[in-house]
Amino acid sequence: MHSKKILKLSLIVIAIIAVLSFVIPKISSIPVNNRDSARVEDITKIGQALEYYYEDKGEYPESLEVLADPNQPYTASLPVDPQGNDYIYQPSPAGGPYNKYTLYAVLENPSKSNSSGNKYLLKSAR
Repeated sequence: MHSKKILKLSLIVIAIIAVLSFVIPKISSIPVNNRDSARVEDITKIGQALEYYYEDKGEYPESLEVLADPNQPYTASLPVDPQGNDYIYQPSPAGGPYNKYTLYAVLENPSKSNSSGNKYLLKSAR
């Protein structure tokens, strides 16, 4: 009789561990997904500010800092990556005038990445 109780208790413990093994990864990925969503939103906002700048000046700026100039209407401030990483902005062609750009942020969740790996890319349509 005692061995049946131990067996039942063991099965209950195994079932609890199995359930937790499915639940814990989902819970732990919530902050990562939230940070990645914020990055995608930030890249979109920066892209919009870049397009406003292009409409106004006829080319893209040499750096993102130009967009946050308090005397200009493009953006009040540049978004900051949730973990303090830099958003990468590369205007082209080198030396200007800049009629294209690449803008990206590194994502934490590779399953949300594109074919180039763990980066979210936003390229100019120009």
